Amino acid sequence: MGNSIYNLGDMLDAVGAELGDEHPALIHGDRVVSWPEMTARSNNLARALRARGVETGDKAGFYLRNQPEYMEALVACFKGRFTHVNVNYRYLDDELTYIFDNSDAAIVFFDREFRENVDRVKDRLPKVKVWVEIGGDGSDTPDYAIDYETLAADGDGSPLDIERSDDDLFFLYTGGTTGMPKGVMWSHKIWRQSSREAMLKVYGFAPSNMEEHLGFVHEVGKLSRQLPACPLMHGTGLFTAMGSIISGGAIVTLENTKRFDPEELWKTVDRHGVTAMAIVGDAFAKPMLRVLDENPGAYEGFRKPRNSRLATIARCSPKTGKKSCLAPACRAILPAAAPCRLAITRTRKSPPRPSGRLMGCVTPCRVTGAQLKKTARSHCSAAAPIASTRRARKSTPKKSKKPLKIMTLYAMRWW
Repeated sequence: MGNSIYNLGDMLDAVGAELGDEHPALIHGDRVVSWPEMTARSNNLARALRARGVETGDKAGFYLRNQPEYMEALVACFKGRFTHVNVNYRYLDDELTYIFDNSDAAIVFFDREFRENVDRVKDRLPKVKVWVEIGGDGSDTPDYAIDYETLAADGDGSPLDIERSDDDLFFLYTGGTTGMPKGVMWSHKIWRQSSREAMLKVYGFAPSNMEEHLGFVHEVGKLSRQLPACPLMHGTGLFTAMGSIISGGAIVTLENTKRFDPEELWKTVDRHGVTAMAIVGDAFAKPMLRVLDENPGAYEGFRKPRNSRLATIARCSPKTGKKSCLAPACRAILPAAAPCRLAITRTRKSPPRPSGRLMGCVTPCRVTGAQLKKTARSHCSAAAPIASTRRARKSTPKKSKKPLKIMTLYAMRWW
């Protein structure tokens, strides 16, 4: 077992050896998979695939919605040195054939929901060595595929005895808006360098070795419960989930995988103590806010001490909109008594480094710096002063007449 903080397989091995049955790794409705269970199952899965001829660097297509098996199989790929390939679950025959062929996929994980689509394209994809079907009890798995549960449950769950590299890859295919989808090749090292830079800006600290990383896992990471409301097959959902899982957190997925249900989302947040979520655009934000507005007091659990404080991070786009989402976002997500500070930043790439009791950052949305401060004050208690550091003042944006529209909103609950 390696010891590199730049290889995701090595990191997951180390984290899995540290956490116990009381620490959840995957949560989906009533189903809770603990860290020891996920560690053993992902080890079994990676070993079983290698035994069936899958080799280092082989590509693994993920034809799945948001479900526990997505993250579990992803962990197995990192450990087994296979290369993840995201597949849009809305693709049909020609698009599926293109992306599996273009990526040289040797493994395909697919949900039984998509079996008919796979049936139609499998003969056009001779490079695929192993088809793995997820769902059901395995009694009716097609002849060309292997039941996922059989692979994950069979074995002793011990770590793989292989040497990994910081240059191991995973792919993130684009959406194909300017032609056919194109695979972006991420090495583990480059992705980890990027995530460490983000940690430095958010926490003011980033582990430089495995010992420091495991210290972070025990102090912060294992308390995280991340809910990717947007699809894991897209970068926003995938990257935020990866950041949580390698730090020992839990990934919470919604039971309704076919359409976004904002009421289910808030119930899930309250039920499972979600600490962070990733959403994309008004398609998520407006229905979420509407549910809160229509059900005042229904989610008061957010304000209980056990659930602690909420803050928001909004990433904006210069597209125009009729009204700002900032004020309702503050009203809906920031508890009245949250003792937090809001820092103001011009950058749309990342928040400033925290100072004092900074809980989150809000990028201005159709408001000037002065208006943002006034808005934030109106939704926080008197005990929640606005950050007045020199850094925050310097980054206060100049007045602009162009309104901004929220494109991505991250809701965070801190301890």
